[in-house]
Amino acid sequence: MTDLSRSDLHRNLVFNSIHECSWGFGMAFHTTYAIIPLFLNQLGAPTAVVISVAGLFAILFAVPQFASAMFARNLRNLKAAVIASHTLVMPPI
Repeated sequence: MTDLSRSDLHRNLVFNSIHECSWGFGMAFHTTYAIIPLFLNQLGAPTAVVISVAGLFAILFAVPQFASAMFARNLRNLKAAVIASHTLVMPPI
């Protein structure tokens, strides 16, 4: 493996930082938090609905995680419970 000079390392760091910042900035425009409110606004939805959609999505995505943590914290055989729950949801998928 070749040794990299300090200028090579600095250039790689700068280019990688630019790449990651661009990726993160671009992802902000492709999420449901950006597209759905814009779509609702174009349909003429009230401003309160358009504003609350992002928060509502965050809450609704977190509810199953909180519920599963609450139900699973007292299970003795967690591995069997995980396998059983995945087996139950496989047929519809």
